[in-house]
Amino acid sequence: MLPAIEPLLSLLHRMDDEGNDWIGEELPEVFGMIGAAAISALSAYLGDKTHGLSA
Repeated sequence: MLPAIEPLLSLLHRMDDEGNDWIGEELPEVFGMIGAAAISALSAYLGDKTHGLSA
C-alpha cells in the first residue's frame, strides 16, 4: 500500500464533520490516479460502518 492512502482516507470524515464538499469531488480522482493500490484500503474503509454517510 502506498503511504499516501491512509492519510487521504483520514480526510474523508471532513465531508460529514465539516461539510467540506471539495473532498468528495477531489479525492475520488486522486484515488483513481493511485489506481489498484488504493482498492484494498478503500474497500476496508467502505466496510467500516462507523464512518459517516457522506464519507
